[in-house]
Amino acid sequence: MELIDILDAQGNKTGRVKLKAEVHRDGDWHRAVHVWFLGPGDQVLMQRRSKHKENNPGKWDVSVAGHLSAGEESVQAALRETKEEIGLILAPDALSYQFTVTEEQIINNGRYIDREFHDVYFVRKEVDLAALSFNDGEVDEVRHIALRDLQRWVEEGGADLVPHPDEYAMFFQKTILASTV
Repeated sequence: MELIDILDAQGNKTGRVKLKAEVHRDGDWHRAVHVWFLGPGDQVLMQRRSKHKENNPGKWDVSVAGHLSAGEESVQAALRETKEEIGLILAPDALSYQFTVTEEQIINNGRYIDREFHDVYFVRKEVDLAALSFNDGEVDEVRHIALRDLQRWVEEGGADLVPHPDEYAMFFQKTILASTV
C-alpha cells in the first residue's frame, strides 16, 4: 500500500496523503522522479515498462521513474527507484538535478488521471546492461540508444514511447547543448 503526498497546482504539499490508486483515480497533483542515465558516446539508457503496468504498459520510458512516497524527499526517491527498478545502488552525489516539469495525462478511458511534477535528474555513468536486475516487475528490458536516435524517435511521433513532450524537449535542450559546447 503506497501512500503519496498530495500537492497543490504549484507543487506545494497540502498536508493530505492518499493511496497511490486513489491519487490517480481522483487526479490529484503529486511528485515523481525521473532519472536519465547518460553514458559515453551520448548513450541514453531506456527501459521498457512491464506489460503489466496500469499506465503505458510495454512502452519505452526514461531510465528510471517512480513516485515519491509520503514524507520522502526527491533524492531519496530517485535512489530508491533506481535500486528497485534496475538494481543499481547509487550515492546521492551521482544524481544531478536538472529541472522539474509538470505533466498531465488522462488514460484508460478516464480511469487513470495522472497529474505529476517530475523532478528530473541526470546520472553520467557507463551502465553494463548485463549487471542490471529487474526484480520488482516494473521493467521488462533495458537498452542503450544514441541521443540523436532518441531525438529522431521522439520527433517521428514515438508511438511506443511514454509521452513526455515537455520533458523530452528540456532533456534534449540540456543534453544536446551540453554535448556541442
